[in-house]
Amino acid sequence: MTNVGVTKDRAQPGHAERRAAVFVACFGIIVAAAASPFGTSISGVSAALPSALISAAIVSMIVTAAVLRYFYQASSFPPHAILGIAFACTGGLLIPYVFATLELASSTPSPAAAQFAGWLWVCWHAAFILMIGGYVWAEAYFSRVKLTLERERLVVRNVAIVAVGFASGLVVLLLVYAHSLPSLQTPGGLFTPTFHSVVEDLLLALCAAVCAALTFKTGLNKTLHLWLAVVLVLFACEVFVDGEIAHKVSSMPWYAGLAEGIAWQSVLLVVLLRHANDQLASFVANNRKLAQETIVDALTGLLNRRGFDERFAEIMAETRLLHSPTALLALDIDNFKRYNDHYGHVAGDAALQTIGAAIKSVTIRPRDLAARVGGEEFAIVLPFTDEAGAMVVAERMRTAILRLRLQHAPGVSFRLLSASIGIAVTDGDLDPLAFREQADRALYNAKHLGRNRIARHRTEEEQIPHLRVV
Repeated sequence: MTNVGVTKDRAQPGHAERRAAVFVACFGIIVAAAASPFGTSISGVSAALPSALISAAIVSMIVTAAVLRYFYQASSFPPHAILGIAFACTGGLLIPYVFATLELASSTPSPAAAQFAGWLWVCWHAAFILMIGGYVWAEAYFSRVKLTLERERLVVRNVAIVAVGFASGLVVLLLVYAHSLPSLQTPGGLFTPTFHSVVEDLLLALCAAVCAALTFKTGLNKTLHLWLAVVLVLFACEVFVDGEIAHKVSSMPWYAGLAEGIAWQSVLLVVLLRHANDQLASFVANNRKLAQETIVDALTGLLNRRGFDERFAEIMAETRLLHSPTALLALDIDNFKRYNDHYGHVAGDAALQTIGAAIKSVTIRPRDLAARVGGEEFAIVLPFTDEAGAMVVAERMRTAILRLRLQHAPGVSFRLLSASIGIAVTDGDLDPLAFREQADRALYNAKHLGRNRIARHRTEEEQIPHLRVV
C-alpha cells in the first residue's frame, strides 16, 4: 500500500546556522590547502595518536548512529534509520582498522598489515559514500511515498541486515584475499601510486556525485541535509590530503588528514546533539507553559481554583514551619448577578477582567497570591502579613475596585460595582480548611453589615465605616 506522504519535520537552518556550516566547510578546505607546503615536514606527535583518534572516531560514529536511531523512533521516517546504519557500519569497519594501524605503528610493520589497512581504508570510505547515496535516494523516495508502518520497519530491518552482512563479509574477504590485491599502502602507512592514479579519483568523483545529488534532491533546506553536505566536503578534503599531500607518515599533512577525518566523523554528532538539546528545551518550555495554563484563570490572568489550592497548601506549610503570620482575604463582588443579568455576560466578563487587573495591581509582593476561586469570588493570600497589614491591603483593594467606576445595574443601592472583603489571620495554628472557613465567615459578616465593607474574623466582628462613592 502506497500513498503520497509528507517528509517528517526536521528543523530548517537559520542564517546563523548556514553561516556556521559554510565556515566549517571552508575551514576544512583551507586546512587542506594550507597543508600542501608541509608535505614532508615531520611532526613530533606520538605515533600512537592515530589509533587513539580512530578509536575516538569509532565512538563518535556509533553514538551518531544511536542518536539517528532515536530520531527515527521519534519521526518514523526511515531515511533517519538508513543514515544511522551508514554511520554504524562505518564505525564497525573502523574497529579492525584500529588494529591494523597499531601494527603499522610498530617498529617492524608487516606488509600484510599494510595491505589489509590500505584496502580496508578504501572500502570503509567507499561504503560510507555509497550508503550516504542510499540515504539521499531514501529521502527522495519516502518524502513522496508512504508505506505502512510494518512495511517501513521491514525495509529498515532489511537494510540493516544487508549492511551488517556486507561489512562483516568485506572484513573477512580482506583478511583472506588482501594479499592478492594490488598494493595500495606501504608498510610505512603511505598510499601507493595505484591509489593516487585510480582509487583516489574514484572516491572523490563518488563523493562529488553524492554531494550533488544531496544538494539537488533536498536543496539543503533542512539542518540534517545542510550538515551532511558539510560532512561530504570534509570527507573529500580528507581523501585529498591523504592521497595528494601527505608524503611522509607523521608529517604535518598526514596529521591534517587525520584531523579532517575526525571532523567529518564528528560534526554531524555535534549538530544532532545540539538539535536534540533544542528540542528538549522546547519540550520543557511547552510543558511549563501548559502547566502554567492549567493553574491560571484565562479571563483575569490570576490563579484559578486549582492554582490557588496548590499554592495555598505550600504557603500554609511554610506558615506552620516558621510560625509567621499569614493573612487570607476572601473577596466577593457585591450583587454581581444583578450586574450580569442587566448588562449581559460579555460585559460581566469584561468587568471581572478589569477587577482582576485591579486586584493584581495591589498584590505586588513576589509571594502574594491572588486567585479567582469562583464566578465573582476571589481569594488573596498575604504571607508574612499581620492583621493590620491585611487591613491596609484590603482597603487598597476595595478602593481600587471603586475607582474603576463600573456603573452598577439599576435598582442596586450602590451606583458603582463594589466589593466586600473578609479577613482572617493565622500563625500556623489552623489547618487550611478552618482558615478558609474563618475568612468566609468574615466575608459573610461584611456583606451582612451592608456590603462594600471589610470585616475581620472576630468573636464580635469589627468593620471600618461604610464607604460610598459620590
